[in-house]
Amino acid sequence: MNDQTYYGTITLGTPPMNFSVQIDTGSSELWVPSINCQTEACTSHRQYNPSDSSTFNLTYYEIELQYLTGTVAGLIDQDTFTVGNPAIVLTNQGFGEMYNVSDDFISSSSDGLWGLSPEYNSLDIYRQPFLNMVNNGSLSKPQFSLWLNPNASALNAGEITFGGVNPSRYTADLDYLAAVPSKYWQVGLDAIKVGSKQLSGLQAKGAIFDSGSTGITVSTADFNLINEAIPALQYNENYQAYVIPCDMAMNGNLPTLGFTMNGTTYTLSSSAWVLTALQSQEDDVYFLEQSGNVCISSVGPGNEATDPITLETRRL
Repeated sequence: MNDQTYYGTITLGTPPMNFSVQIDTGSSELWVPSINCQTEACTSHRQYNPSDSSTFNLTYYEIELQYLTGTVAGLIDQDTFTVGNPAIVLTNQGFGEMYNVSDDFISSSSDGLWGLSPEYNSLDIYRQPFLNMVNNGSLSKPQFSLWLNPNASALNAGEITFGGVNPSRYTADLDYLAAVPSKYWQVGLDAIKVGSKQLSGLQAKGAIFDSGSTGITVSTADFNLINEAIPALQYNENYQAYVIPCDMAMNGNLPTLGFTMNGTTYTLSSSAWVLTALQSQEDDVYFLEQSGNVCISSVGPGNEATDPITLETRRL
């Protein structure tokens, strides 16, 4: 984990091959790089070799996935999948053996990606592992839960529990929100507040919980509505974002952001929604917390007008 990406370890094949995979609740596919992929994004990570597994099965189905940043393409394979302790084992689990991985993934901390959204892929053989765990009775409850360590630099940066919730990871009562039928983990959104002020004119009526996101993504109209309600933020053309000097952002005087769902408002302090912007020589913008001189609002554009907002789970 690097405070932007949460990842864990799985194994594929017999004997097992270890892979680190990003835990992404905003997508629905499992994939790893292929030994036959020669792009730098593949060769700089561990690669799946079907010749090394006695339980490998080739399906001949092709797949291509487009993410907000980056694309991958390859073939759907089946092999033995293992995760956790005690181990959950799935035979003939479908996954993407990717022969082409774009350069966007070169610096990724993980080898591949495990999408955990509830969307059912049209191909049964490519159904993501959690849904297969539910369908084959591997879990005592059809649930998974994420615990994200507030100390992002800790060796144990988080935990995913399949089949329920680890009670040692929380003290207050849990809130349960009804999921809206969707390909995402989506709930209704009643309102957004800046400090104690509820915003009027909000377009989004829902919210998606996405562990693979690095910010709060909204429509262009909501992007302006929310950020313009926060004192001292100003729009910056270079960053295409609302910015503020970091000495002002980190002094604790900025208001909270509140998201009201099912009648309860969940608030973020400014330290949770303010990022620091650094520019590379290529003028690409990278987001790192609490370093640099220009601080930036993590509320950014990217959705259509009536889309639900996308909430990065680390910030909640």
